[in-house]
Amino acid sequence: MEKHDERRRVFIVPFYIGVVMGGIVVSGLICLIPIYLKIIGYGGAEIGLGGTLMSVPYVLITLLLYPVYSVFKDSRLYSLSALLISGATLLLLFTNALFAIYLAQIIIGASLAIYYPVAEIIITKLYPPEERAKIYGLFGASWSIGYLIGPSLSGVLLEITDIQTTLITLLLLSLSSFLSLLLFRIRLSTNNESPKMGKPKMLRPFFAATSIFSGMTAVVVSVLPGIVKGLGYEASLIGYSYSLFSLSRLVGFLSVSRAKIQPTLGNISVTTFCSVLPLMMLVRLEIQALLPLSLLMLGMLVSLFNSLTYLYMTNSIGGDTVLLISRYEFYIGTGFLIAPVVAGVVADNYGASGMITLSMMLCIVSGLIMLSTKPQSRRSLS
Repeated sequence: MEKHDERRRVFIVPFYIGVVMGGIVVSGLICLIPIYLKIIGYGGAEIGLGGTLMSVPYVLITLLLYPVYSVFKDSRLYSLSALLISGATLLLLFTNALFAIYLAQIIIGASLAIYYPVAEIIITKLYPPEERAKIYGLFGASWSIGYLIGPSLSGVLLEITDIQTTLITLLLLSLSSFLSLLLFRIRLSTNNESPKMGKPKMLRPFFAATSIFSGMTAVVVSVLPGIVKGLGYEASLIGYSYSLFSLSRLVGFLSVSRAKIQPTLGNISVTTFCSVLPLMMLVRLEIQALLPLSLLMLGMLVSLFNSLTYLYMTNSIGGDTVLLISRYEFYIGTGFLIAPVVAGVVADNYGASGMITLSMMLCIVSGLIMLSTKPQSRRSLS
């Protein structure tokens, strides 16, 4: 009982505060940078390339640093995420050169390779499978609260002040996140559930579907803000719309935590197919009211997909859960690596509607692959 109470306490104050503050800064920057690139004269290809570059360190870190993920004991490693974000914000403050903006996005990608995977590993090390849905839902809700505030904050500040004031505000928040996460300390076990992963070939369709759907999410998050800015949208409207996206993600995470939605392949595929509907609305981007409405619907579906795939993987599949998480995040990063630059080129050549059509195709393909995936169990993979 005492150990159980301790686990609950460590996730109450410094962890959740640090995650919320970090979420504000990360989402604020991710939304701000493509808008900023459009303001200073760059097109869809340059915006998409920035989104792709942000994913390069994420992919490399999640692929190569499994040994570090597997054996780390000190939860203060998590504070490095906020420290890296502070460095990226400082870099943007000093110069608006395209190379520097790209470098900042690379640093943000490295930060995210700690922000998500390390927290997921901490949860799997501290909590048994029957408790993970609730705790993961609360973690998702925490960073969603930050993502709810960040886009609106950066959009409004950019519109009523300037880029320097916006970045200084985000820098102060990132330093606050670092200090809070530095106080989050608990010793973690290095023992994982199994020394072997089982039969990884069986998991390839599942991971492929996850990667493809994540590509759609990457287009919406890292390319669409710049594209709609080019269509005449105000920065504040874009920020508010992405805050609604995060609000519905918050509701989705809480739904998984409270409603006990079963993490089955069928339920996962439903989220991918349903995502086509809000994307169809985005084809008519000349109607500005459709942007916040479609993002409100899409956010819920994206959070359900992320939660259900994480829970299916950690609760239903046998093997080393830390290795599974690192591979899972690697495939998510791969989707974010490839899709933005492709979508940016498509937007330059075929317009925003062409980019949205590509995103709908990604959802459909992901759902079909997920439906064709053979269900796995701990027994079959042990």
